[in-house]
Amino acid sequence: MRVLIVDDDAIVAGSLATILAAEDDIEVIGTGGSGPEAVELYAREQPDILLMDIQMPRATDWRPPS
Repeated sequence: MRVLIVDDDAIVAGSLATILAAEDDIEVIGTGGSGPEAVELYAREQPDILLMDIQMPRATDWRPPS
């Protein structure tokens, strides 16, 4: 399972990435720190799962590509 993590708090994103990367069936394919970065990474990496903080600066009114 390919996972993308986006959170404006780098400590939270890094901690989550470390925890998830320890699982054999999970591949953390990237981390980001803003809404626009989330959209860019999502479009480029096509993760199976996007874990994203919903209260971030510059993250209003965005929708992941379909």
